[in-house]
Amino acid sequence: MKQFQTDTAAAFETKRIVVSLQIQFFRASQSDRQLFTRLSRNSQHLLHPLLPPEREQYYSLCNRSHNYRLPDRTSTLNDNN
Repeated sequence: MKQFQTDTAAAFETKRIVVSLQIQFFRASQSDRQLFTRLSRNSQHLLHPLLPPEREQYYSLCNRSHNYRLPDRTSTLNDNN
């Protein structure tokens, strides 16, 4: 019986830690989204000049989270994987 209680307590503690980490990750990702939204909408934001140039879009297949041009591939490192 004592072993069952110890296992249950350990499982509960593990679950509590996992939930705590999930909450922290959600808060961090939510903060990241808020920061990105603020700096992309405000041209006077200190970090706005660091954003890549916006790309022209001639078609509308699906909604994108942003319309910035992604940098061209600079290496073949991923080709070897």
